[in-house]
Amino acid sequence: MSQPGDRSNSVNWSSLSTIVLLFVLMRLTILFLFTPQGLFNAYSDYYFYFRSAQLSDQGYFPFINMWYEYPPMLAYLSLAIYRLTQAIIPVGDVYSFGYQLFARLLGLVFLVFETGVLVLLYKIALEIWGREKADWLGWVYSGLSLPVFFWLYAHQVVVVFFMMLAIFLFISKRLWPSAAALGLGVASKFFPIVMVLPIVKFLWPQLKKIVVFVLLVLLVFGIGYLPFLYVGGGPWLIASFQALTNVGSYGTIWAVLDGNWGPGTYGPLSTRVDLDQSMLLHANPSRLPGWLVLAAFGLLYGVFLLAIIIRGILLS
Repeated sequence: MSQPGDRSNSVNWSSLSTIVLLFVLMRLTILFLFTPQGLFNAYSDYYFYFRSAQLSDQGYFPFINMWYEYPPMLAYLSLAIYRLTQAIIPVGDVYSFGYQLFARLLGLVFLVFETGVLVLLYKIALEIWGREKADWLGWVYSGLSLPVFFWLYAHQVVVVFFMMLAIFLFISKRLWPSAAALGLGVASKFFPIVMVLPIVKFLWPQLKKIVVFVLLVLLVFGIGYLPFLYVGGGPWLIASFQALTNVGSYGTIWAVLDGNWGPGTYGPLSTRVDLDQSMLLHANPSRLPGWLVLAAFGLLYGVFLLAIIIRGILLS
């Protein structure tokens, strides 16, 4: 990391502004010249966000009177974009101009997060490796096509942004803001919770800081659900978590063994208004119990983490 007063690793705003400008211009061109379906000729989660937001026209809202597979942040982000689209033009089906506007507005919001990912990637590299490597990583990320796919396919960029923000704040020794950022990451998708273990490794053996950090992550995550408990959405929250255990295998080698070739499915959107539907499996049953796979990988992850901790103790 750069030392106080050492300007060798200070941000080169000229280089960074050029990288960000080219990055944004490339994606804006794609955003306004292609539709999400036309660009990839594949199913886009934008369609799902649009259809689920349309349920609000019938008076159904996530975690209030319908269950939902994503945490509140993403559910209500897409709903807000849908309402904004309605305020501009009438919204029809996915073949209407209203959907095209919705997709572009949502894409613009995701672009803000992805631009943040680029800037954070640059700053993290600057702190760890210096300006030359930071410039190189910025150019490489700007030129990659796979991030473009995920930007126009799903909401993963929101999750990545908060994970990167948590890492940047952590290496900048801003511990509690880092925990809040990680909590927001978990509030956008549950996966970032795995970052707690590496952070425990770096904080070890400062048990008080570890406990406060984990509690702050959980607090920020839990705050997102409190309003729905207040309005009586408890059963729908429970159903939302139940649904996560009944999605079936997908995107893995054992999913292929199970005969589940597509993405994880929770059934038609119309089932979201039925509590009982959250407990039904909408895929081929797994030949390997999910808890066993999770336990196996959790054990493997724990072994690697323990080995790193022991190595750090021996070298200290």
